[in-house]
Amino acid sequence: IELPRLNVYPNPAKDVLYFSQPVSGMLVDMYGKAVANFTNASNINISSLAAGNYIFRAEGFKVEKIIIQ
Repeated sequence: IELPRLNVYPNPAKDVLYFSQPVSGMLVDMYGKAVANFTNASNINISSLAAGNYIFRAEGFKVEKIIIQ
């Protein structure tokens, strides 16, 4: 079964990451450490995270690579 893509924007992002619909999941750094968890959220504040590449995992959607500036 192919999972649908969630629209996550902007990418690259700086302060806030927005989703096209409310979702639950996590943002994971490249070492596999969860740096943000969210439940039924349409956006998350990422301003406190270090610049770099992250993996965005939302329940029921494809995994997305996110760049934080």
